[in-house]
Amino acid sequence: MKNHYISEYLKLKCSGQLQELFSQSSNPWKEVTESMSAYKNVKEFIDVKDGSITNIFIGDGSLCLTGALFSFITKGQSVSIDPKINMNKVAEWQSREKVKRLLKIDSKFQNIPLPWDPIKKSNCNLILVHAHVNLEELVSHFPNWNMLFTNPCCNPFEQTFSVQFQKENDISVLRAGYDKFNLSPKNMVFVYKNNKSEGKKPYQLDKECVNNGGRKRLEKR
Repeated sequence: MKNHYISEYLKLKCSGQLQELFSQSSNPWKEVTESMSAYKNVKEFIDVKDGSITNIFIGDGSLCLTGALFSFITKGQSVSIDPKINMNKVAEWQSREKVKRLLKIDSKFQNIPLPWDPIKKSNCNLILVHAHVNLEELVSHFPNWNMLFTNPCCNPFEQTFSVQFQKENDISVLRAGYDKFNLSPKNMVFVYKNNKSEGKKPYQLDKECVNNGGRKRLEKR
């Protein structure tokens, strides 16, 4: 069966370079459609040509696949965060393919100290493809988020916002529904907007955190 996302992916000039990474996953074409789903569902809400945008990929897996895709087809900084990132394998691929706009941090997001921003620019976007995290905890850690994409899987009540939480925190739903081109059986997607994000101070880069793969911890108080 022909799949629209796979067809679009294969038309990309960078598909050969990306496939070197995707082919190392257990189910490459499913992974391609999941990452393409994230891109297709957020592209109309962000300026993909704006180099000041930071897209943060929570739970991006051992190969940073969605972050890698965005690093090629958007001008913004991509930051993949996952404690199980294969740093050596991804670094070798980055060096070989000269991928510069992908920062990888092998840590849980809770261990990243604030204030923080990889490129000292404007508010960040949070992108989660089957990330096993609690969204309310996530946005309390990154309160200056602008747009959030989530593709929930095993625990949808934690991987989405409740209506009450949306009202209390001035969050709008930009998109909600099933993405039929996403080959995962868990293919429901949500795009949220943080209406309080405009004009807030950007996060500041913690160089020690980045240089140590995100393993720097907050000091005990």
